[in-house]
Parts: sequence; C-alpha cells; structure tokens
Amino acid sequence: MSDGPHFSVKLKVKWQNTAKICDNAASSVTECAEAMFDALRVDGVMGNLSKVVKELNKIVGSLFIETNIQEIKQKYAGHDLAQSLIGNVEVELFEGNKSSSIVGDALENTYKGRAANCIRAMEETDLRPSSNMERKIGFVKNLRAAYANISFGEIVRETISSSKIRNRSIKRSSIDDGVKL
Repeated sequence: MSDGPHFSVKLKVKWQNTAKICDNAASSVTECAEAMFDALRVDGVMGNLSKVVKELNKIVGSLFIETNIQEIKQKYAGHDLAQSLIGNVEVELFEGNKSSSIVGDALENTYKGRAANCIRAMEETDLRPSSNMERKIGFVKNLRAAYANISFGEIVRETISSSKIRNRSIKRSSIDDGVKL
C-alpha cells in the first residue's frame, strides 16, 4: 500500500503535508494556502532567515557593503535559503534599489522562489504516468491557487519583526550549564 505521491517528494515534512492537503479534492484553496504558508514559515525559521535579515539590515547602506555581504555569505554557507536571500539582496543592490525596503523586497523574492521551487518539485513528482489524470489536474490547480493566495507580505513582516527581537537573557541554573543534548 502506498502513502501517495506526496510522500515520495524529496521535501521537508511541512511541504509533504502541503502536497497531501493540495492532493485532497475536498481541500479548499484557503486550506492549501495555509499549509503552504506554514511550510514557508518553518523554512524561514530553519533557514535562520531572521538572523540573516538582522545582519543584512545592519550593513545595507554601509560603505563596504560588498565586503560585508561576502562575510555573511561565508557565515551562512550551506544554508540554501539564507544564500538565496543574500543573492536577492545583491540583485536588488545591482538593480539600483535605493529604498529602505531592499532586504524586505529580497526576502519576499526569496519566499516566492522557495514556494515556486517546491511546487515545481511536487508537480514533477506527480507527473508520473497514472490512470487518474483528473486527480493530477486538481492537484496542480490546488498548488497554483495556493501560491496565488499566499500573503507573502505577511510572512515577510513576520520574519522582519522576529529579526528585531533582542536576545533575552535567560536565567539558568547551574545544572543547565554545560549540558548539551
């Protein structure tokens, strides 16, 4: 017995859940969009985007921005979403964007690109020959409708606001010191 095509997608659990919801003909566009929004939110948290946003906001407008961007790139090597954000900031700067929302614009493009790549991966996985072409068409329609209904501005605002939260000092007991799991 198969778990369905959405589990063969090489994506994180939240994206597999999005595929499962979008594959259900009874799911509304709102449910599909919410699942995709949650997957993007988790990707942002796991990709340390709020930390990258904080660092990028500090250096935008500085004299040595190229040097600073290279340092941030090295610091987040191996974090594909962070690298995508940094690359999008570089594109915004290269295109002459002088507004204060350079990082926000780049972050929105990063989330849109991530969603589009995941949708493409789900569509390609589901394009395998099958007798149920009607289900496949519904699945792809739900994926695309979910993308169209995501409030990318909202997830950008969430990420930027979480980047502004200062680290709070946490009272620790001596038993916590040196213990790592």
